[in-house]
Amino acid sequence: MLRWNAIPFLFLTLFQFYNATRFHSAFLPTGSQPSPSTTVEFRIDLVQRNLDWLEDKINTVSNMDSPEYANYLTNEDIRHMVGRSAKEIHLIIVWLQSQCTEICNMETNVLVHSDYIRVKTCVERAEFLLNTKIIEYEMAHTGKKILHSLHNEDVQFHLTSAPKEVASIIEAISILGHPEPLPMRLGKNSDGSSTISFQGRIMSPKDIRSAYGLANVQRIDATDGNSSCACAEFNNSFYFDDDIKTFQDLNLMPSNPVAKVIGKNDPNSKNATFSEASADFEYITTVVCQNTWAWFNAAGTFSDAIQEVFQNPDSPRINSVSYVQYEMYYSNQQLMRTNSELIKAGASGFTWLFGSGDWGVNNPSAPKCSNYEPFFPATSPYALGIGGSYSDTVNISLEKAWTDSGSGFSNYFDIPDYQKTAIAKYLTTRNLPDSSKYNSSGRGIPDMAAFGSQFYIIEDHHTRKVVGTSLATPITAAVFTYINALRASKGKPPIGFINPVLYKASTIGYDITEGHNIQEDCNGKTENAFYAAKGWDCITGVGAPRLKALLDLFL
Repeated sequence: MLRWNAIPFLFLTLFQFYNATRFHSAFLPTGSQPSPSTTVEFRIDLVQRNLDWLEDKINTVSNMDSPEYANYLTNEDIRHMVGRSAKEIHLIIVWLQSQCTEICNMETNVLVHSDYIRVKTCVERAEFLLNTKIIEYEMAHTGKKILHSLHNEDVQFHLTSAPKEVASIIEAISILGHPEPLPMRLGKNSDGSSTISFQGRIMSPKDIRSAYGLANVQRIDATDGNSSCACAEFNNSFYFDDDIKTFQDLNLMPSNPVAKVIGKNDPNSKNATFSEASADFEYITTVVCQNTWAWFNAAGTFSDAIQEVFQNPDSPRINSVSYVQYEMYYSNQQLMRTNSELIKAGASGFTWLFGSGDWGVNNPSAPKCSNYEPFFPATSPYALGIGGSYSDTVNISLEKAWTDSGSGFSNYFDIPDYQKTAIAKYLTTRNLPDSSKYNSSGRGIPDMAAFGSQFYIIEDHHTRKVVGTSLATPITAAVFTYINALRASKGKPPIGFINPVLYKASTIGYDITEGHNIQEDCNGKTENAFYAAKGWDCITGVGAPRLKALLDLFL
């Protein structure tokens, strides 16, 4: 990674601006315009090379029947094969410098990677360079203010006078006003009434360990990336170290502080929130007490988080993300780029887990009678999507599908080969929703499920009851972290991209066959949507983890 500062920068007037976000009903103009000196960022995606080769590679190293199984590429191998060469990057930088005019007398920060260039500048210069007007929008779900181009539809850009060797390696340009990743639903209105389903018994780390066959598991004393896990946090979500310590003490678990922080954990900041980060780290550090990292992603995009982890050779190979966003709010370019980053990660031995969301199948900000809206990045074929379950109040090992667990079928990604048989079988079951509401030819989520209802956490020195796939995801990540650590202790590589293995297995532990999630009908009334079924289903995937079954698979 190279950094250039104070580079004269004028070239985007040669393009039609590529708008990286479909606003739909998620973004509303506030009528406010930023001052000319306000900071704004945009990104130039360079054409990635050899993606077909890379996709073939991940499918090979993820196939247990292949002699190349788990024979992962190094980060440097992938950068060399997929990224642009130093000579090509130099051509772009030289060309950027050649486009300077008198407006370029301010500093512009440029961060260059092998396959994208990130630019931070002021609104005045960005509007001039992009030949657009930048205004303020508000995200309907969260109220977050973002800056973005006045144009609100995807526009394919083209070059008019750039040298051919430069134009041929630039894929897209996007301003970094993006859909904000959504954290867990907190489940309460201002008057204290519930907005989300609290089902089953309250689960403690001890309960989870018992149900998933982890009761006698001890920490494997290793701190390398193959034996560690990480959670990525967004949107000013932080934790207090003493909250984690209090939680571990109350649950009679060994002390296991977060081992390493990338970015800044700033719980005392003015806009800090705590529920998401507290839930992530309190459960991932106690369900299995392995070495844990924290990633605080200031940029705020899933793609940036994946790239940051990938670029650090010591990064944990298991990475958990509890945040989600509706697939419909991303441009094709954003979906495609994030997917390619997940392919790069999987081909080098990383496992990325994403929650499937906590809103059932509906998008609350969309008009009534809208089609079902699945959550991204779980809809990427190279992500492991995690749904939510709950435990029976009597038999802790009896799991049922959690009512608010997100699920559905992608409207962008086709059904991957490893999932075709499972989806075809599920679509023959009874009690399916109206088929016009979802894309049955798309990638289905989730891939598996874990306990998502209901839990206590310690946040900002107070106790809070929470639910969500925001719990199911780090819990599942903890289980796979132990498997990775055990494999590493035996000299074996990490499990990497595991979806093909899970779908081919006869069992991953417990097939959830009871329960359903919900939808809102055209009159605003709640009704049932997808039902759990034998085998894969569109609410709990192939089932819930049990350590013995997973060890039989991966050891």
